[in-house]
Amino acid sequence: MPVHSRPHLTTHNRSQGHSAVAAAAYRLGLRLLDRRTGTWHDYTARKAGEEIVAAMTVAPDGSPDWVEDPDELWNRVEESERRKDAQVARDYVVPVPLGLDDARATELARRLARYICEQLHTPVSIGIHRDADVDLMGNPKPPHQQGYHAHLLFPTRRILREGDSGTDDAGKQGFGAKLSVLSNRRTSAGIVEAMNREWSVLANELTAEAGLKADYDWRSYERLGIDRVPQPRLTRAQVALEKKGFFTRQGDLLRDIVVMSEVYKQAHDEVLLAQQEQARVDVRRECQPTGSAVPVESAADVAPEGEVVNTSLEVELAAARARGCRADAPLADRFVAHSPTPTDDDGRQTLFALSALVWSIQRALRTLGALMAQLVGHREQISRTSAADLEDAYQLDEARRHRGRADVRIETYAKEHKWTLLAARKIGRGERAMPRRLIELQHERDVQGRAVEDLKRVRKLNAETLAGLRAEEHELVEREERAQAKLASAVWEFRQRDERALPVLLEVLPSEQRQRMAVLVAADRVEPKPVAVPIQRPRLAFDVPRPRPG
Repeated sequence: MPVHSRPHLTTHNRSQGHSAVAAAAYRLGLRLLDRRTGTWHDYTARKAGEEIVAAMTVAPDGSPDWVEDPDELWNRVEESERRKDAQVARDYVVPVPLGLDDARATELARRLARYICEQLHTPVSIGIHRDADVDLMGNPKPPHQQGYHAHLLFPTRRILREGDSGTDDAGKQGFGAKLSVLSNRRTSAGIVEAMNREWSVLANELTAEAGLKADYDWRSYERLGIDRVPQPRLTRAQVALEKKGFFTRQGDLLRDIVVMSEVYKQAHDEVLLAQQEQARVDVRRECQPTGSAVPVESAADVAPEGEVVNTSLEVELAAARARGCRADAPLADRFVAHSPTPTDDDGRQTLFALSALVWSIQRALRTLGALMAQLVGHREQISRTSAADLEDAYQLDEARRHRGRADVRIETYAKEHKWTLLAARKIGRGERAMPRRLIELQHERDVQGRAVEDLKRVRKLNAETLAGLRAEEHELVEREERAQAKLASAVWEFRQRDERALPVLLEVLPSEQRQRMAVLVAADRVEPKPVAVPIQRPRLAFDVPRPRPG
């Protein structure tokens, strides 16, 4: 199961004292002057271990040249907003998978920024930061846990491309309409989901290229079916206090979780060591020859002449029978413990071969159960996404109707006041000479038009998300069919060896797996189609020959 941090999107709001210029200076490691307030923001000096690996800006095709200059870009962003509570920028913080080098970390951030740039038609400034060498609590991090994270900072407005024009303050600074789709929690969910999904695709692609484990997923623990509670988050102020040695309530809560996790890990390791030692004692006791005063120390004894001999089938089965009496014993050992004791060598060989097949059956059952659970969660997500898309379709229809009504009102007003409008055009003062009511109607029409465009973009992202989910569902179904075929093949081979052992196998199986096996057992006894992947078997000390027919 994937266990890692995920990207998150934050908004910089002027009412909270945020500045787009200050945000860019910090994330790019620059010294910038905020022309609106006259304040310098200098982040060129960085602490050792927290250096900025790379900084760049990507922009949509056809953007003006000044977009590539961070000083000009982010000062224009600040000057395009007049409200004192304006949202000035959004920061998409992306964790870079551990083990990736500078080049792959930069490629991940650049490709993800290009995706955002193309979807939202806005420039994106990238700052790739090396992680601090201490954690949130101020404790040193081991080297293998020190990596990178990337800040993808972008404005809250679309960029005007070459040939576009704007008459308001934002248009004069080179920016168009607000990205209002991200201001609403309902409409922003689909876009953020698509961004997180793209991050997981790129992360898995680059980690696989680097030879690392590619198990990154954009979904939460709950949606993945992982029974795990995420660690509580600390605010920036709480992190600063913790690093200075001041304890906070949220920090204490996080400390308790980390400490208890470490205690559990140590206790689990001690229990595991004790179980392994007990298993060795059991094997030595079962391998002890009757009437002998000398214990057998290993599975391979040294003969008087110094020649190494293999352990017999009887000793192997005795050791498995001893292990199978424990509550946490593997299924193959429990099967051996519950089976009748064979009286001849052929019976022992058959039982040993059956135990190897039981191991393959258990592995196939576990794989099949995990895939079925994953499919259920995946189909629930498809259902939720489809429901959200239906809601967005309804909202889109409503927005189109409102836009149509606004157009009708403008046309009606123009017919009723045609002489007033004609006089206004003769004066030639543009919007200032237009009647106030007409300006309000046009503004209403523009708002509804932007809502239509935003919802169309959301529905496009929903369609892409659903297409990806259905492709993954198809892949999961194919994997489930392969696992089912492996299980059927193993059960068929088990039956061929000894049909009478099936009740013992059903008895030792867990209840859920027993029900799944009962369906196969009740099915027609037809040899299944061969599978591409052979049945996996545990590594044994020697190869057990199959009994010859007849």
